[in-house]
Amino acid sequence: MNLSDHFTLQELTRTAYMEYQDEPSQEALQNLKRLCIHFLEPVREVLGCPIQVSSGHRSLVVNRIVGGVITSAHRFGRAADFIPTATSCANAFDIVRHTDLPFDQLILESKGGSQWIHLGIAEEGKEPRRRKYRDWE
Repeated sequence: MNLSDHFTLQELTRTAYMEYQDEPSQEALQNLKRLCIHFLEPVREVLGCPIQVSSGHRSLVVNRIVGGVITSAHRFGRAADFIPTATSCANAFDIVRHTDLPFDQLILESKGGSQWIHLGIAEEGKEPRRRKYRDWE
């Protein structure tokens, strides 16, 4: 199922722990569509390259396994972690943070020598905080 021109439901629900993943609720599915259409597609466009989503929607169990907080936007289809294909995560973070995209969170994260960008969106109807930082600052 396509969520937008370049992103699928399969891509936004894929995890290394598929045996613990469940189908997103209707609300989470709508959030995933909004995330893809209004945020990930524009990010892809401004970066001028595809982005690989490494984490989108997470079930409660998967979220616990990966150490996510109970209120993680991933659980509700309002976040994606991604890696750009043609530039560094640090460069992509700097480009995206200077756009006018109404994201709630933009975080350059790293662990074990890997980097990725977390993009979270606010609940429908809520004002986005536009929090942006590197997770080690």
